[in-house]
Amino acid sequence: MFVEERTFEGVMKRIGASMLIFVAAFNLLCGGIQMLQPLFVDVLFPNSAVVYAITEVLFALAYCASFILPVFFFYLISKKQVTEPMPLALTLPKKQPILKILSILFIGISVVLIMSYLNSFIVPAFDSGNGSLFETDLERPYKTVLLFLTSAVAPAFAEEFMFRGMIYANLRPYGRGVAILISALLFGLMHQNAGQLLYTTAAGIVLAVVYELTGSFWCCVLLHFFNNFYAILEQIWFQQFSVEKASLLCSIVQIGIFFVGLIFAALWGLQMNKKSVASARERSFFGETEETRAQTSFISGRVILRGFFNPVMIAFLVLAVFQMIAIYFM
Repeated sequence: MFVEERTFEGVMKRIGASMLIFVAAFNLLCGGIQMLQPLFVDVLFPNSAVVYAITEVLFALAYCASFILPVFFFYLISKKQVTEPMPLALTLPKKQPILKILSILFIGISVVLIMSYLNSFIVPAFDSGNGSLFETDLERPYKTVLLFLTSAVAPAFAEEFMFRGMIYANLRPYGRGVAILISALLFGLMHQNAGQLLYTTAAGIVLAVVYELTGSFWCCVLLHFFNNFYAILEQIWFQQFSVEKASLLCSIVQIGIFFVGLIFAALWGLQMNKKSVASARERSFFGETEETRAQTSFISGRVILRGFFNPVMIAFLVLAVFQMIAIYFM
């Protein structure tokens, strides 16, 4: 057990270092492009669609690099340590009914949308929505397409690549709860928005649970993409229609998503009832077998706290809180 505790502490230190690399890369790459974009778009080449598109594509690439570089850094400094492989297989795991996957995705996005709605009431003093999205003028179609690229496609892959692909996968051997909670908390802090902290942390929990239930990294990417995609659709509706019509349309879509998820869940439940009771008893809610559970190293809460609050992770936590405060007062 002592060896497992030391191993967990080492993993947390390397994850903390990777989070610091993320902060540095994000501020240098994305921050640099955001500072230079007005110079090219508004001053040197005003009203140039080509220049605007180039800067937006560069921002999307920089955003992806901000998440991919820390992952490579983690595995680079972990060469002599035991690490978990990235779960990037394009095929769905065997024995995963399509009805189960669809129901999980629809219910997952429903929970995320509900948490977003509740967050706006829990933290009314903060901007809990995607404020940066609503500052974008979408009267020109090409700007809408680029917004989907920078705010839906790029974040869905890049963020999942780091948080579910690297962080969650390497924490999973120490317990499902440990991996879900820590990866979700870091996911929430990564957004550097105090108003979104509760919502994004809850979304991180949902995404981790989706990975556990489906066994597919790409299902998390799909759910993440749809959530961001829907946020952009909301923006388009509120720009094109009155507040009353847009709000009604959003409510109809959300209710529709929720009920479609319930229908798929019911069909999946009926399908599962046809299987043998003995086989069902061998597995937990997350589909684990006794053999899989035996491979998990369960560690105490004291060890988890000590491993999480290591000097490197504390440095990231302080920096993340400082940036959230700075952004709020800007």
